[in-house]
Amino acid sequence: MTTNLVQGLLEWQAERKPDKVAIIYEGREQCYRCLDAQANRIGHWLRQAGVAPKDRVLLFGPNQDRLVAGLFGILKVGATFVPVHPQTPTRKLEFILQDCTPKAIVTDSQLLDAHECIGYHSVEAILLTSDTQPERQTKGASFALWNALRFLPEHPPNPGAAPDDLAAIIYTSGSTKEPRGVMEPHRQILFATSAINAVLRNSHDDVLLCGIPLSFDYGLYQIFLAFEVGATLVLERDFAVPMNIPRLLRTHHVTGFPGVPSVFALLLRSRLLERVDLPNLRYITSTGDVLPQSHIQLLHKLLPHVTIFPMYGLTECKRVSVVPAGQLDRHESSVGLPLPGTQVTVVDTDAREVPPGTIGELVVRGPHVMAGYWNDPVETRRRFRHDDDTGETALYTGDFFWQDKEGFLYFVGRDGTFIKSHGQKVSPTEVEALLCEIDGIAEAAVVGVPDQILGESVWVYVFLSRAGCMTHSDILERCKALLSPIERPRHIEIVQNPLPRTANGKIDRGYLRKMAMESIDRV
Repeated sequence: MTTNLVQGLLEWQAERKPDKVAIIYEGREQCYRCLDAQANRIGHWLRQAGVAPKDRVLLFGPNQDRLVAGLFGILKVGATFVPVHPQTPTRKLEFILQDCTPKAIVTDSQLLDAHECIGYHSVEAILLTSDTQPERQTKGASFALWNALRFLPEHPPNPGAAPDDLAAIIYTSGSTKEPRGVMEPHRQILFATSAINAVLRNSHDDVLLCGIPLSFDYGLYQIFLAFEVGATLVLERDFAVPMNIPRLLRTHHVTGFPGVPSVFALLLRSRLLERVDLPNLRYITSTGDVLPQSHIQLLHKLLPHVTIFPMYGLTECKRVSVVPAGQLDRHESSVGLPLPGTQVTVVDTDAREVPPGTIGELVVRGPHVMAGYWNDPVETRRRFRHDDDTGETALYTGDFFWQDKEGFLYFVGRDGTFIKSHGQKVSPTEVEALLCEIDGIAEAAVVGVPDQILGESVWVYVFLSRAGCMTHSDILERCKALLSPIERPRHIEIVQNPLPRTANGKIDRGYLRKMAMESIDRV
């Protein structure tokens, strides 16, 4: 059993509690022993297909139990898994294929038929999570249907991996047009998992609900958090219909519910939480964007027995901070204290630490700082700075914060998202948080658009909690009381549908800015 490798999370539970339910997907339960046996069979298939230690294997598909088995099967042969969202455009998929040169892909027939680039480049073998034949044949790559795995051995293959080898490469959007692959070794993943579990106090009695894409590290780590302690993971394809969430929480007696702020906004707008009793729910976690204080207060009112854990993290080190239980009332809008084993500093442009209350770039040190970017040594040196004297690597996050005297962190914004108006920086995050305090606003997004006089002007998109409950004049009047002159919007648009989201569930501010620019061009 490989206890110092990520697959050891599954193997340990398969040995210790083999019949415990590991995963529930579409009503289908799978115990730890069965999931481990399935992962072993996948490992043997990959080995027969020519996958060697340190090779890359793409996981390309929607959330499902077979993708989880594929993930552990990849690790069991010492290879590196690369999770990719199923809605990834072909151009971006082609870049990832060329960048990480996977030896094999785990996907389904529908996606294989939709993307002709699969089966080209370095790909030699394709494992289909479906039981149906694809409509087209791939050039140069063999494929196998899921049913073919039943003939393979259930004993574990020899992994041929070490703790400092890469378990995963997770592609994340950055300031450049192409995604960057964050290299995640086994050691860093295991440390982050244990540190987060220590804060959440997960145990084998917990049931975690995950509808966050496994290509997003927030979703991916729900597997590791559950399996480290022998909990049960309820896996959903997505949270595309948030109205189903209360039913899932109640049906499966869920104790831990991770979500992004936009999902909570839609849930609160639906008012379904007012009509369902959730006695088993123990905690909620939120990251990806700042969870508005007004939403926190309403969740507290509806679920007084539930602990809410706002968090901050980034793929380059997984998790940085969590608001401890019982501290939200004293530290409103904070994203918490550093995770156990994490050191943070807020620095100026000369990398000098600034005093409490001063805004600067957040720098993170700890055993969970990842190994850099795949095939991008220049950006790795810029963001991951190694100190030869201490042997530590400091991650320069590119995110701006201030820290209070007790060490609590407050997110201000990313350098690329600040709006430069009147020669001053406006934080969209802070403006959005204030707008969400206005009764009647369920969601708000703030973007900057070019302005010949101001440099950039503030544009606001809002989705109301009840259709027609506010007018543009109502919102502008409230903005005068809440916002400084440079923060006040020049344009407000009330949208009829929830704000657009990226694949990871975050509000798609890039798309909204494009819409704003097109509106200007039409004038």
